[in-house]
Amino acid sequence: MLLKKTILVEEATFSHDAKRLVRFLRDHDGEDLTFKDIAAGLDMKPRAANCMITSSLVNRGYAVRELQPDGGTNYIRLTDKGRTADLDETTSKTIEKYYNQKW
Repeated sequence: MLLKKTILVEEATFSHDAKRLVRFLRDHDGEDLTFKDIAAGLDMKPRAANCMITSSLVNRGYAVRELQPDGGTNYIRLTDKGRTADLDETTSKTIEKYYNQKW
């Protein structure tokens, strides 16, 4: 017999590190910050900062990379969504699991 179990899971919208990142960008809003600047400000390696900015912020619409006309350094800027995001927000989702009941 096939049984279904439904589980409600709550997840934080932002990880601890992503919250630090957003707070840092909010504190420096309007400044020309590069990945290296942000990494130094948060005591992170530039590659780690780049990955986190891309996956946690840019890909989700909380920040953008501002391309420079000369093709040089990219600056990271919060979008309106990033400036106003509730960092303690959680999202809920339902997971359905199926399993066989053996008699």
